Amino acid sequence: MQYLVFSELLKNEHITKEERDEYISIIRNKGNELLLIINDIIDISKIEAGDVRIIPEYFSVKEFILEIYQQFSRRKEHNEQGTGAVQTKYR
Repeated sequence: MQYLVFSELLKNEHITKEERDEYISIIRNKGNELLLIINDIIDISKIEAGDVRIIPEYFSVKEFILEIYQQFSRRKEHNEQGTGAVQTKYR
């Protein structure tokens, strides 16, 4: 929850537009990550309550691993381009 500090930094009148945009991006990204975690918890609760039925099926492990690899590769590219994790002097 340290990212909530960035919302306080937005109050600072002496930050640049770039810094403000950076903080907003961090808050938005972390908020989305938190939403995914909450949705996962809700899904697990539904499974435990018996509201969701899991239907086993066969799938290609190779395709599954390739898909995961591609997702992490895209995330890595975004981070390298500066659109993912952001380093700031306030961390």
